[in-house]
Amino acid sequence: MIFWAKICYDTTDINHMPMEEKNIPPVVGKALAGLKPHLKRKYVPWLAAAVVVAVAYATGYAVGSTHPTDGGFAAGYASAQKKIADSRIFPENVAIHRLAGKVVTVGTDSLVIEANQTVRNPLDEQAPTQRTIKVGPDTKLYRAEALTSAELAKAAEEFNAAQRQYAADLAAGKTPVRPTPPSRTRQTEIKLSDLRAGQTLTVMVAKEDILRAASFTADEIDVTLSPAPAGNGAKVPAPTEPAE
Repeated sequence: MIFWAKICYDTTDINHMPMEEKNIPPVVGKALAGLKPHLKRKYVPWLAAAVVVAVAYATGYAVGSTHPTDGGFAAGYASAQKKIADSRIFPENVAIHRLAGKVVTVGTDSLVIEANQTVRNPLDEQAPTQRTIKVGPDTKLYRAEALTSAELAKAAEEFNAAQRQYAADLAAGKTPVRPTPPSRTRQTEIKLSDLRAGQTLTVMVAKEDILRAASFTADEIDVTLSPAPAGNGAKVPAPTEPAE
């Protein structure tokens, strides 16, 4: 089964490979031959899943027909899942604690977001693409806002002054803490009612694994960068690095 999926990576024309070398049933070989010119590498995992499901169905049907007590389709599908897991075609699922998505609706104490699929193996139980995010009394909501050009210029000047002091302290034999480059954004605390449908954000939780969670309480919600307020057009000096 794995070979049938991986053959899509091969640049050799499947129609010119002897069927006995491929060890592929003729009907599957013809299907792959027809699909190959239209496939891109990124679709291979999904083709693998489709092939495995089809083979699982065929295997299960055959098992169920000849050995009714062996589990039929369920047994074949479970066997196919195990073989796919053992082959490592798909990355293993890992616990996640942050989720990016787009706001669908906003309520009085929760919101619904649309998020990408977080389960890597398409044969595993899938995660819901719409999640309900609860906002509790300890949930922090922030909106990132770009600094104006004047604010950036001031931050750069302060950073450059700190860098010069850092270099002077090093020359004097001291062990100063290296200054942190200035951020180009500020975090502004907001309320749930400030959110709007269509906004993109990132939801974070400290402990709970939200890989497949349909609903959970957020520890922090960060709304994607907002446009910068009107500035005064001041040119921003580039931060400088001191000579070591």
